[in-house]
Formats: sequence, structure tokens, C-alpha cells
Amino acid sequence: MSTNDNAARLQANKEVVKRLMSRLFNPETSDTPETRALMTEDYIQHNPNFANGPESVMRFPLTQKAREMFGVLKFAGEPLVIAEQDYVMMMQPVHRDKGDGTGETFVSFWFDLWRMEDGKAAEHWDYADWDPDLAGKQDA
Repeated sequence: MSTNDNAARLQANKEVVKRLMSRLFNPETSDTPETRALMTEDYIQHNPNFANGPESVMRFPLTQKAREMFGVLKFAGEPLVIAEQDYVMMMQPVHRDKGDGTGETFVSFWFDLWRMEDGKAAEHWDYADWDPDLAGKQDA
């Protein structure tokens, strides 16, 4: 593969991840054929709160839990997206509520890593706290 072909592939992978994240955080676009087309059929999810396969992560934005967690989610700028070999890392700044009842927010950063396969997300890692009410149940 030439240097130009490799650069184009890396850029295309970055665009897939940006589109995927945008679609997954919008309940109107999360569980659609267009979103599914961005992930492999045997998508591996390393977050313990989601089952493997595209359906679990695609359906989550439609749940009450997602509305509770992300109802007031506001991105705090453009993400940093880095691609190397078959991997894409995204750092997304988000406004988070301080949780002290004041309504004040702070900026935090979400980190996600994907392994890409044939231009689709095939595997995903992120930071996750175990949630026994959520764990692996998004495939139901």
C-alpha cells in the first residue's frame, strides 16, 4: 500500500468513527441500518455494560438509562481523533454536571479506542464503571 493510500485509509477510518459516535449519541439515528453499516456483524464490545454485537450499543440511546445519563450531555468542542494501523482513538470533551446540585459543570474527556476492519468498527474499548442494572442487558 502506498503512503497516499495508507493516509486515505486512516482518514476514512477516522471519519467512520466520528460518524458512528455522532449517530450513537442521537436516539433518532442510533438504531438504524446506516449506523449498523458502520460496524461489523461480530463487533466486540469490551465495555462490560454492553453485549457484543452492534445491537446492544445501537439500542442503548433509546433506553431510559441513556436518557438519565445523557439527557443533558453537551459536547464541549471537537474531538481529537488519531488513527494508526487498524486503530482509531477519539478524545471527546464533554460538559459534566458537578453533581452537587448547583447545576455547575466541568469539562471532562471521554476516550474511546476502536479496531477497524474493512472500513468498519470491529472492536471497541473505553473506560466503564460496572453498572449491575445495565450490564450486558442492552441486547434484550
